[in-house]
Amino acid sequence: MSVHLGRGGPLVSVVIPTFNRAHTLGRALSSVERQTYPNREVIVVDDGSTDETETVAGRFRGVKYVRQPENRGQAAARNAGISLARGEYIAFLDADDEWMPAKLEKQVERLEVAPADAGLITTAFALIDRAGRPSPPNPPQPIEGDLSSAILAHIEGRPEIVGVFSTLMFRKAIVDEVGLLDESLLCWEDADFYLRAAQRFKFQFVPESLAVKHECQDSVSFNWMRESTGIGTFWAKHRVQFGSRPLFRRYLARHLHGVAVQACLAGDIDHGRRLFIESLTLVPMQWHPVAHLAMSYTGARAYSGIWSARQRIRAWQ
Repeated sequence: MSVHLGRGGPLVSVVIPTFNRAHTLGRALSSVERQTYPNREVIVVDDGSTDETETVAGRFRGVKYVRQPENRGQAAARNAGISLARGEYIAFLDADDEWMPAKLEKQVERLEVAPADAGLITTAFALIDRAGRPSPPNPPQPIEGDLSSAILAHIEGRPEIVGVFSTLMFRKAIVDEVGLLDESLLCWEDADFYLRAAQRFKFQFVPESLAVKHECQDSVSFNWMRESTGIGTFWAKHRVQFGSRPLFRRYLARHLHGVAVQACLAGDIDHGRRLFIESLTLVPMQWHPVAHLAMSYTGARAYSGIWSARQRIRAWQ
């Protein structure tokens, strides 16, 4: 049964997990404040920040600020927000990101007329890279409905078919069936949640770019130690069900290779070498990991020099 509060339609609970993002949290909260959809609550879950996060959150009227006693990761922070949410719908927003003003309104409109088994809705989004350069909207094509098979293709590395978590709105009731986010995953908790949800619920999609994703140097995707551990946990969780699928193995191998490069560039050649070997164990006879594995034996300084030279050559081409 829908929970309709006030005159603005169903209540939407906006959950913003944050860790040491005082410098971007104001931008995210301002974008929520500008939403044309009025019936909402905002929950900021501070995952043990040591900066001015609480002060920034306190500048915005009506924001519920909750502080975790220790840093437990984004999945745990989002789960804490879900547990406090009173709304029928939940919308995630990373503290780095922002929304266009009509984002919530257009998603609620679609979900209100959608079939009951349509439990999740995402939107296209713009990506701003670490250099401040924008990309075309992603995903480029609206894909919705039963994605139980298509989600696997997405996880296996084909073109993105669902939005990032900052585009997601979902019926809170679906967590009763598919469960909360997996807190054991240090990364890719979004992929895991989409995998589980797609087996039971259909997706809706708004093909307008209604969110902006900002890449940050210190995000999880650029924290190679955290990501390498997260990839291992994700593989252990899903290897029995999907481990025999060549594309799934290739997807994980490609990410392991990327993390290995980051490790080597950070000076941890031994760790990087192990990750190159893990990538080759998943998918043997890959040219790039073999070449980078060989480069790793030249030492951290030489590896970084070779990598930089290759990047300059690519830029000239």
